Amino acid sequence: MVLECLDASRRPLKAYEILAAIRPRGVNSAMTVYRALGRLRAAGRVRRIESLNAFLAVPAGKETASPEKTLGVAICDRCGTVSPFWDEALASVAARDVSLFDVRSLTLELHGFCGNCRPPPG
Repeated sequence: MVLECLDASRRPLKAYEILAAIRPRGVNSAMTVYRALGRLRAAGRVRRIESLNAFLAVPAGKETASPEKTLGVAICDRCGTVSPFWDEALASVAARDVSLFDVRSLTLELHGFCGNCRPPPG
């Protein structure tokens, strides 16, 4: 139910937003949501966006926590739009100066303004 809720939202959700959405289906405990999120994160199906304290569903085919599937998110600081992207080179570039470091996952957060909110040049 948690993954279905995140997939349907098409935006990152906080745990309590997920709970509110699935409460009509009989889930009444935040711990149930947090346990499900933990399992989904371990399976690579959900990623946490730290600065938003929210969770984002990983699309089918990208559901791995390996560094080749590094998640990046562009977050608009004005309207809150979150645009995810995956780049296979991000983890290796980020860790290139750290010898013998095995990157297990990386989430890159970009903050700024989307095309609709960006101030006009000049």
